[in-house]
Amino acid sequence: QVQMGRPGEGPAFVAGHVLQVPHARRVPHVPVPHAAYELSPSLPFPVQRESRPSSAVASTSVFVALLSARAMRRALRRSLTRRRAAKTEKGAVENTRRKAAKTEKGVVETRDEGPKNIFAAHLRSSEVVSGLKTGKLVRGQLRMMRESCLVGSVQCRGEEIIVAGSLALNRAVDGDEVVLERLDAAQVEAYDGAAKRIRHKVGGGRDFSEAEEMEKVLESKFNERSKGRVVSIVKRSKVTLVGSLQPLDEEGQPGLGEGERLFIPSNGRFPFVIVKQPPEDVEGMRIAVAIGVWDRSSEYPRGRWLRTIGEAGNLDVENELILTEHYVKDEPFTEEVLACLPPADFRPGPKDLKGREDFRDVCVFSIDPPDCEDVDDALSCERLPSGNYRIGVHIADVTHFLHPGTPLDDEAAGRCTSVYLVGRRIDMLPSMLTTRVCSLRADGDPRLTFSAVFEITPAGEVVNESFCKSIIKSRGQLSYEEAQKRLDSPDDSSEMTIAIRRLDKLAKIFRAKRVESGALELANTEMQFETDSETQLPTNLFKHTSGATNKLIEEFMLLANQRVAKFISDTFKESSVLRCHPPPKSKFIEALATLLKCHGMELRFGS
Repeated sequence: QVQMGRPGEGPAFVAGHVLQVPHARRVPHVPVPHAAYELSPSLPFPVQRESRPSSAVASTSVFVALLSARAMRRALRRSLTRRRAAKTEKGAVENTRRKAAKTEKGVVETRDEGPKNIFAAHLRSSEVVSGLKTGKLVRGQLRMMRESCLVGSVQCRGEEIIVAGSLALNRAVDGDEVVLERLDAAQVEAYDGAAKRIRHKVGGGRDFSEAEEMEKVLESKFNERSKGRVVSIVKRSKVTLVGSLQPLDEEGQPGLGEGERLFIPSNGRFPFVIVKQPPEDVEGMRIAVAIGVWDRSSEYPRGRWLRTIGEAGNLDVENELILTEHYVKDEPFTEEVLACLPPADFRPGPKDLKGREDFRDVCVFSIDPPDCEDVDDALSCERLPSGNYRIGVHIADVTHFLHPGTPLDDEAAGRCTSVYLVGRRIDMLPSMLTTRVCSLRADGDPRLTFSAVFEITPAGEVVNESFCKSIIKSRGQLSYEEAQKRLDSPDDSSEMTIAIRRLDKLAKIFRAKRVESGALELANTEMQFETDSETQLPTNLFKHTSGATNKLIEEFMLLANQRVAKFISDTFKESSVLRCHPPPKSKFIEALATLLKCHGMELRFGS
């Protein structure tokens, strides 16, 4: 067909021509002479007017047909080229998009809710159940590294999976029961890149980079371990945080609403918490806070104020802060627990002595710090006819009164250990048991013990050993200073003093052998406080000195521990637990090597 129009009208027309519009869309429009043709919409191409010779019609039609065919071929070639290019480009784009989606999976999620979300959505319950069944996901308890709320780990089926960075943690905190998805190399790189870009404001114009904080905690050994990200929080840990509100002059945090404040926990394993301004004045006070919800769009969780502990800097307040921060239970024992205790005037009867070795006629004594009430170990040393020594290390048998499954046992398991503060002690067990019934005091009453007994030559060789339940009657409750005076006194030839001298000689032999075999000597300086008897406030500070009697006790406690551990390991191979100390941190060794090099010394380390 021919596009209607006057000669020269518009950019589509050439002077004296009309524009032929072919049926094929990809064939270009063809300009033809205007005067020679009748324009008929019903014909596929223009026809010559009657006044023109018939040969002109034929020649023009052939010309138009040839022109159209060539144009069509060129158009088809261009079309095919464009198709191939588009297909290639589309494939490349899709490839890039898929790779990017895989790499950024979990870091940049598709969010229907909008661009304000910081964290990825947690998986639905059905997805979690399916993932756990197939092994794609794993479940465990999150434990944060010391003094870090950005790096944690989860023990799953004997494997430790590292979770590093706020995006990978995905709103999980220390103690939460979480579900993890393992990350591949590309995803780990993406999360590490995100950590370099994320900075957290801490008030006063200060901020910090996540990557910098993670680098302080993570060591090279963690690079070989699996990395993961939290995809679901199964159970939140119920923990009470203690700390202070950020000072008002350092406020101005993004995301804080009207009347909201930023709470800074004293435990560095937990993030800052957004709380409503408490109803009372808490500036400069220590407060307790519970974590509540943590939205995807919030940098920090929200919490609620529980109570005000007291003024910062007060001794009792700071002590309570320490105990709460470390989950130390400081509450009176219940009547149910106290009902499990023996009578206050307990004396061992025939039933208690059954199966025990009797050491009541042996010179047994203890050496402890002054004013020690819970005396839990004692020593004895006898000369045998063979010239060897029979050494007894006697430990208070508390388990005789602590039966499995009782309220007393459950309470002790919950408290785990006794905690000592300056001028204060929080007991794991009721003091009536630890300081009276089981304490190996030299008060004339027999005590139930568990003993490690060794036959040792004067040269310090252990030739025989046995482990048994026993009963003793201590003849002396000495302090380190009192034992040292006996050791240094040449005129004292009492049975107890002679035993102390023999033990001291053996202890020095043991120590020399340990050092020769590569034992590490740590020259730590222990500081001690002298406190006021009424206020318990420190009045003096002095350096603790370790004398020969301190080392004596140390060597025989170490001997007993080593021998008992070997006996357990040899006897109960499948159920014994070996305590392994981690190797020194490489960054500290490198820093030491650099320091020594400055002083002309070379430190060689590594395997």
